[in-house]
Amino acid sequence: KNFVVLLALVLAVSASYEDSKVYGLNKDNYFEFANNGTWMMKLYANCVDIVENVASLEEAAAALDGLVKVGAIDLAVERVDIGGIQGFPTIRFIHNGEFKPYSGGRSVKDIVDFALYEAEKVGALPPNAQRIAYERLGLGVPEPAAAEPV
Repeated sequence: KNFVVLLALVLAVSASYEDSKVYGLNKDNYFEFANNGTWMMKLYANCVDIVENVASLEEAAAALDGLVKVGAIDLAVERVDIGGIQGFPTIRFIHNGEFKPYSGGRSVKDIVDFALYEAEKVGALPPNAQRIAYERLGLGVPEPAAAEPV
């Protein structure tokens, strides 16, 4: 009986990202993906996390599609030993295995801006990435800063 309940919980969590651009990761593929490429990763425990802001994560993934991958892993189910977690949910920017913790706002724009900023720092973005992501979010692209007077 407990196995059936656990299986239903696992399937429900996996299905929550099924029709989105969010990669639902597991213990078998987390390190393979995290060590290869550029990611925004949500590390959570469904037993203590109310899967907060899943819509924000899905919207961020749609805006970042083809620019920065977005993944999520339920560590209460998957039992992956990932160091440095202070609490749940934890969001990190990961590039080829190196991570930077995210402590900003939980809005879609906040997450997208952080991902773009960090990905640009490591040279992992195509030209016009911000314009592409902002158009997908329905936001206007910020005007370039005015040049300083000479």
